[in-house]
Amino acid sequence: MSSVVNIVSLPTQLRSIPVLNGNNFVEWKEQLLLTLGYLDLEMALEEPKPSTPTDQSSANKREEYSKWIRSNKISLMIMRNSIAKNIRGSFASKDDAKDYLDTIKKSYQTTDKGIIANGVRLMSKLATTKFDGSRSVREHIYEMTNLAAQLKDAEMSISDGYLNQFVLNSLPSEFSLLKVTYNQLQQKWNIHELIAMCDQEERRLKQEGLLAVNVISQKPKKETNDSSKDGGKSTIRKKNGTPKCFYCKKKGHTKKDCIKRKSSFEEKGIPYNPDSN
Repeated sequence: MSSVVNIVSLPTQLRSIPVLNGNNFVEWKEQLLLTLGYLDLEMALEEPKPSTPTDQSSANKREEYSKWIRSNKISLMIMRNSIAKNIRGSFASKDDAKDYLDTIKKSYQTTDKGIIANGVRLMSKLATTKFDGSRSVREHIYEMTNLAAQLKDAEMSISDGYLNQFVLNSLPSEFSLLKVTYNQLQQKWNIHELIAMCDQEERRLKQEGLLAVNVISQKPKKETNDSSKDGGKSTIRKKNGTPKCFYCKKKGHTKKDCIKRKSSFEEKGIPYNPDSN
């Protein structure tokens, strides 16, 4: 019964596979494997062809062979019919679905400069992405991990350590305590641990009103008079000549002299530097 269902649903599933042309191999392969997996047809791409059953073969062996033959046949049909007609003849015909997919992959690895160009573009985007507070830091890091995954498809994968460093570099100075803590670790966090710690730090900064100030000050402001040239910070620092602390929001002292800020450093086991951000 499951075979009948798969065959009936095949035309619908095929619509999700883009036509392979000269520039979209990564997307085509991703959707192809997703469709074959959904239809339970990926066996021929993952396992070698079983031995041809004999009269003495068990029922399980016969069933396994039949399933592989069906997977191989339909996989080849799907791949061939999802390739643009003007380039279909460029790939040598194969009787094995995995061999056919490998042939296509090798062709793109050696001739498609678009994949390399795309990898360079992704690397540049990963290196320049900055957290601006328009969404949560968790969502921001998820976008960066997605870029790293795309780099892997473009044969330009980066290590977890480099990804962590890209993430930390993308965070504003308000996350400086977290950056110092990470750099002092003997055993670095993995990306999932880093996401959790960044999320925790973001919550703390928001509770203390520090991240909101940063996001506002980063937005461009119209310079209508001299007082606006400092990004609005003068109205926060002073009112009627009385200094106001950026950290605890209390009047009468500055962030540099804030006792609460000093205690925060000590609780984290970090040497206190009044001039740090």
